[in-house]
Amino acid sequence: MVQDFSYTEYPEIYLGPISITAMTFLGLTFALQWMLSHTRHGREAYAIGDNIEAAHEAGIRVKRHKVINFVLCGTLAAISGILLSMRLGTAEPNAGRIWELWAIIAVVLGGTRLQGGYGSLWKTLGGVLTLAVLQNGLRLLNTPNYIELMVMGSVLVLALLLDRLMLAKK
Repeated sequence: MVQDFSYTEYPEIYLGPISITAMTFLGLTFALQWMLSHTRHGREAYAIGDNIEAAHEAGIRVKRHKVINFVLCGTLAAISGILLSMRLGTAEPNAGRIWELWAIIAVVLGGTRLQGGYGSLWKTLGGVLTLAVLQNGLRLLNTPNYIELMVMGSVLVLALLLDRLMLAKK
């Protein structure tokens, strides 16, 4: 007997203690980390991020890699939007408001240089988890939204200062 399946039930499916949405996220993380560390595109993407002119002089087709990266980013954003809409049960246009700030903070907390050329998906995952714990703690303390934004902005400024200090040491 075939059972009806609603698209809004997908985020509520669990395999043990882990939701299928989290498993999708982890699966994509593993796949992208493999791509960055084991493919020509991944190695050349790091090279382009470090120095575009030098990458071009080394024979790397910079425009091609930029297009591939934008397509990957757009695809991942679409998957995220679909999963969020499924979780909420509606397509709310303001649901992801200010999430780009969270993404930047998580990446910087993970040790990725905003100038490019250095970073790790695993460290970024650590930044995401750290940020999630901080945000969850603030919400458990019933912190007003504007205070939460101030704390997250302060974390971003602190992470950027640490990045500058690490860059200055080299």
